[in-house]
Amino acid sequence: MTKILFLIDTLQTGGAEKSLLEITKRFKKYEPIFIHLFEGDGLKEQFQQENIQTISLGLPASFEVKKVASHVIPIVREIQPALIHSTLFHSDLVSRFLRKKYNFLTINSFVNNSYSKRRYEELDLKSKFKLLIIQQWDRVTSKNVDFF
Repeated sequence: MTKILFLIDTLQTGGAEKSLLEITKRFKKYEPIFIHLFEGDGLKEQFQQENIQTISLGLPASFEVKKVASHVIPIVREIQPALIHSTLFHSDLVSRFLRKKYNFLTINSFVNNSYSKRRYEELDLKSKFKLLIIQQWDRVTSKNVDFF
């Protein structure tokens, strides 16, 4: 069966996580395997009840993409998925690193618009600057994605 690796920040009870559970539990021709990078696995039991394999790295949240990716690479090599599908910002950055360095087929999901004018208007100057840096990082690395 063709394996699809889903890379996600956590398995907490957010909308993206619940949506992916609902979608992947219906797979018939593909085997979904989830790796969640950071601490937080509130939905892990529900994934397992649907016979969806989950791998918990339990790392502390980090922007050190290369370091986080170093924990994912051996798992990817073992699983040998047909593609990597990432959801949420940190996971997107890790999948983009993997795509650039190891040429894995990658898909990133759109979850929400973190860079809306309204969001910027709600932030103080320091936070606006930080968000602008993140937005540019996201923009520059997005070329390392095969599909959105």
